Amino acid sequence: LVYSFINSISKTIDMEELQNIVLDITSDSFDADEVDIVLPKSEGDFRIVTRSVSGEKKPRVELAPDGTVAVAIKRWLSGQLKEQEISPERDEIFLPIEKGDHRLALLIVRCCRRPFREERLALLGAISNHIAIAFENARLYRIAITDDLTGLFTVRYFRTCLERSQANFDRYGEKFALLMMDIDDFKIINDTYGHVAGDEVLRKVAACILDSIRIMDLGFRYGGEEFTLILHSTGVHGGRYVAERIRESVAAAEVMVNDSQIKFTISIGISVCPENVLTVKELMLEADKALYVAKRSGKNRVVLSSRITEAAQTREEPSAVSDSAKLEILQ
Repeated sequence: LVYSFINSISKTIDMEELQNIVLDITSDSFDADEVDIVLPKSEGDFRIVTRSVSGEKKPRVELAPDGTVAVAIKRWLSGQLKEQEISPERDEIFLPIEKGDHRLALLIVRCCRRPFREERLALLGAISNHIAIAFENARLYRIAITDDLTGLFTVRYFRTCLERSQANFDRYGEKFALLMMDIDDFKIINDTYGHVAGDEVLRKVAACILDSIRIMDLGFRYGGEEFTLILHSTGVHGGRYVAERIRESVAAAEVMVNDSQIKFTISIGISVCPENVLTVKELMLEADKALYVAKRSGKNRVVLSSRITEAAQTREEPSAVSDSAKLEILQ
């Protein structure tokens, strides 16, 4: 079992894939009701991805402030939780994943039906160092595929993710949306205020994008003042909802440089698989066309591809994003 676990987690350096592998194998190996992976974010913040006994992967919405999980996370973030611990009832295991000075993740394994047996605790201890090595490799890879200026992913990684989304559609029928975005009149900003101000605008727009999407969605700096966004499990209406949220957020933002207030806007083109197209090449082409229309139509607007596939003509989609989807996007 240890060999199987190590062999599986050593197959990828992609953080999202690694999370899925760890969640799947830990859940199966420990016969767990639920497995959490807590991942650190900036300034003491964190996010949690959960795998339930049903096999569903979902973000945990909220934690009870005085609950065992919240207390454990707080101790872990402050550096007080350094070794594997088990709850008094022996139904929850807390395993900090660290490499050197890097706090990589906190693995929480939960079984409400019976206490964990000693051999399972020994198993988790045996594989903990290998999990740490895998997460450290994934962390370094994530640095390599991240744009230094904006914190978004690079264009090279974008092509990998787009092909992966296409493969998921071909295999599982999972729809996805592509947003192509361009800051309006960015050259004028650079020429008027300088490239330092332009860099601040790029950072602010990237922050607006990241604040407007879910954990499962992926944002990229496509080049210069252009950005792209892949929205998983999202159709036409969901894509438009997120795009408008980003557009409004950017329009409301500002950057101050040498007592000068800089305002800016963004234009967005959207294409969706399978509603608009069925291949990656066509998806990019249609999103780019929609972006061009947005620019030519006055800028600071969202335009959806007008192309409709035969499959989409026979499918009805809800007229709006569900309340739960909106809540997840807002979070």
